[in-house]
Amino acid sequence: MPSTEIAPRPALEPYRSRTAQQDTREPGCVVIVDVRFDGPDPARQRDWVDAVFEALGTDPKPASGGIAAHFHVGTDGARVVNHAEWETVRAHVDALASAGGGGVGAPAPQWRRVQGYPGLSGSDVRRCTPVLGCGPAR
Repeated sequence: MPSTEIAPRPALEPYRSRTAQQDTREPGCVVIVDVRFDGPDPARQRDWVDAVFEALGTDPKPASGGIAAHFHVGTDGARVVNHAEWETVRAHVDALASAGGGGVGAPAPQWRRVQGYPGLSGSDVRRCTPVLGCGPAR
């Protein structure tokens, strides 16, 4: 009988986070972005995350529903996971849809660098709705 065991994924370690200080909004949507590279290169992982931060920092019309983004790098050197918090699912959908007009992933040079980064082999995006809540500590 074939094994149904699933191979464990490499461990992740925190690298960078972005959140507004004193932000008390509660996330109504958590987005997990799993980014893969074509081989191990820890410097490349971090440089790609830094490129995302540069693109976010120079975005002419930042998405209004974003609360926080927490980037983790895989200890295997080939993976980055972003745990992003949004006010609502609609806010995230709208941010992606507005890319042509200056939203997340706009056709600016900084976002083109992120999207066409050398060695980037794919990504998956999953949206989750918190069941018990994940707002700021009270």
